[in-house]
Amino acid sequence: AESALKIGAAQKELNECLKSVEEAEKKLHEKKQEREVYISQSTEALAKLQEGMVQQSAEKERLMVQIEESQRELDTVKKRKDERLTSLRTELEESRGNIEKLEEETAAVTAKLRELERERLKALKAEASRRQEEEAERKQKEAQEAAAKAAMKSDKKGKKDKKKK
Repeated sequence: AESALKIGAAQKELNECLKSVEEAEKKLHEKKQEREVYISQSTEALAKLQEGMVQQSAEKERLMVQIEESQRELDTVKKRKDERLTSLRTELEESRGNIEKLEEETAAVTAKLRELERERLKALKAEASRRQEEEAERKQKEAQEAAAKAAMKSDKKGKKDKKKK
């Protein structure tokens, strides 16, 4: 009977061990499933990260190309601006030179106009003086002619008076 009791106790202990083993296998199975889910999720997350990195790399490359193009355009614009500034400075210097020449020419023309005006005024005075002289000569001639006529009349009267006597 004792052996039956020992066998029953051993059977009970064996059943408990089997139950513990089954529970441990069940927990192991659950942990394996959790690990597979974690691995699957991690793989997906890693794939998304890699895809994101690839997209970021492509975006970075695209931005670098845009930056290079923008830099080239900026360099071109700066070069054109510098060329335009140089051109405008040259034009400004030429314009200043032309203005100086025009000012000199204007001064010369103004001086010439003043000289011509002085000569015109001299000519007008000379003309007025000549006209006065001509007028004086004309009046003198008229006076002489009038005197000559008067003298002739008086001579004629004198001859008539002599003839009457």
